[in-house]
Amino acid sequence: MLQLTHTLGDNPCIPSIIGSYFGWKYDEKGVWVNDTWVSLPHFSYGSIDIDLSYLKSVKKWQVRSLIPLSEHVYTDKILSVLSLEKSTEVQFTGFTSNLRRKIRKSIKSGVKIQKGGNELLDDFYKIYFQNTHRLGSPVLAKSFFQYIIDHYTGGEAKIFCAYFNRKIVGAGILLTYRDFSENTWFATLRSMDKYYISSLLHWEMICYSIQQKCRFYSFGRSTSNSGVHRFKQQWNTQDIPLYWSYSHSSKLDIRKVHILKTLWKLLPLSIARFLGPFFAKRIY
Repeated sequence: MLQLTHTLGDNPCIPSIIGSYFGWKYDEKGVWVNDTWVSLPHFSYGSIDIDLSYLKSVKKWQVRSLIPLSEHVYTDKILSVLSLEKSTEVQFTGFTSNLRRKIRKSIKSGVKIQKGGNELLDDFYKIYFQNTHRLGSPVLAKSFFQYIIDHYTGGEAKIFCAYFNRKIVGAGILLTYRDFSENTWFATLRSMDKYYISSLLHWEMICYSIQQKCRFYSFGRSTSNSGVHRFKQQWNTQDIPLYWSYSHSSKLDIRKVHILKTLWKLLPLSIARFLGPFFAKRIY
């Protein structure tokens, strides 16, 4: 199994960004959400290097990590990580012929990719909000993503947008830290699947990561054995289990209350966009 010595969760700027944006207390490893120390809310995982003696001094805590830290642990999620070659040419030839075909078809179909900063934020958020609502989840405010782009340090923070006939059809945010990069938020229009938008977006992010001298590209988390997970596996990724450990047993896991997702999907987009940040802040 791939052994990582650091990930985005080890970047000390992330707790300060989350804490400052939401008005929570924070330290270099996590933030305080009410009476609970969390590493890290709104990200798939926190620091690899967690001081166990510190956890013993905290009454309530939640830690997202690459190893289990308590008997109260949630284990449904997988991190998919691709080892990067030193050149895009070598990386591309290492893919299966079917994956190379999908990337080429997307390019030949006229899909265009742009990368940048907050000038692309409106287009990113339009696609990300629509996709998150379709999945039945409230979405964080656009200002949260702007705050990340404006305050991220220790690496690169880039928005990638895919356009077809000059219309936004897919987007993602890429963060890097040292030699590690991750597609942290990502969405495409399902109606455009035949043009393999997701494949081309990921490829462009991989190319950029190689240019930044990264050794690893993370596709982010997904539910084990889901369709999204299988999509990532075609890139010859390695699966890294994620362990969301808790100091105490959780009486209710809101992620498993499926009726709430169904009800959220029924909300008009305007109402979901207005109410989403209020709930999304608390569901991480």
